[in-house]
Amino acid sequence: MRRSRKIRAFEEKVKRVRVRVEEKVKRIRVHIEEKVKRVRVCAKEKVKRVRVHVEEKVKRIGVHVEEKVKRIRVRLEEKVKRIRVRVEEKVEVDQGDRRASGSVLKRRSGRIGASVEEEVEEGVEDKVEKIRVRVEEKVEKIRVRIEEKVEKIRVRVEEKVEKIRVRVEEKVEKIRVRVEEKVEKIRVRVEEKVKKIRVRVEEKVEKIRVHVEEKVEKIRVRVEEKV
Repeated sequence: MRRSRKIRAFEEKVKRVRVRVEEKVKRIRVHIEEKVKRVRVCAKEKVKRVRVHVEEKVKRIGVHVEEKVKRIRVRLEEKVKRIRVRVEEKVEVDQGDRRASGSVLKRRSGRIGASVEEEVEEGVEDKVEKIRVRVEEKVEKIRVRIEEKVEKIRVRVEEKVEKIRVRVEEKVEKIRVRVEEKVEKIRVRVEEKVKKIRVRVEEKVEKIRVHVEEKVEKIRVRVEEKV
């Protein structure tokens, strides 16, 4: 009877120890899960900040390029306008000179003056047309150069943006790798800690069991001696 009471007491003690160990392990696991969650949230916020920074940088580059293209186009329009003004002035001067020379020829030549004036007018128109053709060709060449320059700028911007995005992705990947390594280290430490706790509990339970068995054996010996 006495032996069964001691065994029951021992089993209850072992049960209490196991319950305490399980509660401690549970608390450790909850703490680790919260820590891992905080690390992941921190990593996500950092990645978000990096992406926002890159988007703002790309936006600034785009605005800068658009302003540069706009300035180039304005300069081109001003240059074309100046060329056209100079051509018009030159045409007007040439036409005035031709008309004056035609009038002189008309006065000097009498009846043939009209035909000479017509020839002069035709020569002026031909010259004006040639000048206009050259101006249009020059303007077209300028436009082609500007478009090529704008295209080169856009290509450089795209390459720069792509490099920035690649660096961001590499940085994000490094952050993720570090987070995963950190989480793995935490889990390994927790598992080792839980294992050590369980080993200590088993050793403690074994010592209690040995102690109880020795005590029960002593009681049995004394009872047999009395008998």
